[in-house]
Amino acid sequence: MAPETLRERKQQRTREAIIDAAHERLVESHPELRARSLTKLRRHAETLTRVLTDRGADRETATVAAELGLACYHAARTLVDDDPERLPAAVKAAFDRLAAR
Repeated sequence: MAPETLRERKQQRTREAIIDAAHERLVESHPELRARSLTKLRRHAETLTRVLTDRGADRETATVAAELGLACYHAARTLVDDDPERLPAAVKAAFDRLAAR
């Protein structure tokens, strides 16, 4: 991949991270937006559960998988502080800390 392309991709990720952070601050500062966001998240979990059951998973497994997937998504967003490139190292560090106990 050409250096210009790599640079452009990194710039695009940076722009997206800035926009995501601004969106998150906006949602968190307005209770009505926070409520709407939570409703959307609930719908995402329900949709994921339905897709998994449609593909043959039992309801309990589908529900746990959907909720864990969303929990992982939110944990990742918290860990990376608007820098997705930090995720692999942050996950490794978290598992290393758990293994050390």
